[in-house]
Amino acid sequence: MMLFKRDGYYHLEYFDQSIQKLRRKSLKTKNKIEAIQRLTKFEGDLNQKQYNPALTLSKFHDEYVHLIKTTGTSHYLSSVELSFRKLAAHLKHDILLSELNRIVMEKYFLEVFVHSKYAAHLYYRTLKAAMNKAIAWGYLKENPIKGIKLPKIPVKHPSFVSEKELDTIVDCLKERDLKDITITAFYTGMRMSEILNLRWTAVNFTSGIITVQNSESFTTKSKLERVIPMHSRILEILHWRNNNSGTHVFLKNGVLYRQYFISHKFKKAVRQVGLPEALHFHSLRHSFASNLVQKGISLYVVKELLGHESIVTTQKYSHLQQETLKEAIFIL
Repeated sequence: MMLFKRDGYYHLEYFDQSIQKLRRKSLKTKNKIEAIQRLTKFEGDLNQKQYNPALTLSKFHDEYVHLIKTTGTSHYLSSVELSFRKLAAHLKHDILLSELNRIVMEKYFLEVFVHSKYAAHLYYRTLKAAMNKAIAWGYLKENPIKGIKLPKIPVKHPSFVSEKELDTIVDCLKERDLKDITITAFYTGMRMSEILNLRWTAVNFTSGIITVQNSESFTTKSKLERVIPMHSRILEILHWRNNNSGTHVFLKNGVLYRQYFISHKFKKAVRQVGLPEALHFHSLRHSFASNLVQKGISLYVVKELLGHESIVTTQKYSHLQQETLKEAIFIL
């Protein structure tokens, strides 16, 4: 449930189970404290009305997936469906949503952790968000995952490639589009989804910047927009492609490229040139950040260019910054 202001008056937005849609309602006040009081009362009345202890896990899954299809990315939708599918397989039969408790969920996560610590953390994050939504919808009184703490995953430094290694990979890619997409990822740090959804309206040749934008069909991971200055190689690519009459920079027969197709082709090229198996397309984003840090660029600047919400995320590159500082001292 969200509170927002329009024309001076406070409104609220909530999910109406009866029509499976988001709805908005005026609180008929300009006073924030009064608006919060009315929102709290409305939320309590709505939860009481919608609370359904007989709802099954599978039924909640269907309702939640319906919401994610309209508000989330395709990648997040896949994570949600996978998390629910694995939980259902663990339980072996459909149960009431209200039967999920901390004991059941903790045993499940620890069982998954033994086989894949990364999968356990993915299912944990995804299902915890889903259960929070179940509370907001009045299906649960409290989150069955609350208080569960998984063992930490050992910190691994991101894999990255140098400019020379990038060129060897690009040489193995046959299609011009694949070459351009790969180079764009390396010199902008953009996520694959951001590159494939890049529109010409976001490219400003005069100022030499790309704006990673939200649109009616695409939302960035952080929900925030950011600006990235264009490297000379990116300017060259975009000038060459500027005769494209489509709305997007990268299209194949008028249709957006599929992420799986790009990932597959990139991985094939990596193997052909004999680079480490750990490299994947997202490593190009790490390469962008790593190369900047090694050149002495502040982590805070790198944070803004990558669009990280917190500097904590960017600090995984701090070991490279320390190495650069050591090299600077040894030069003295």
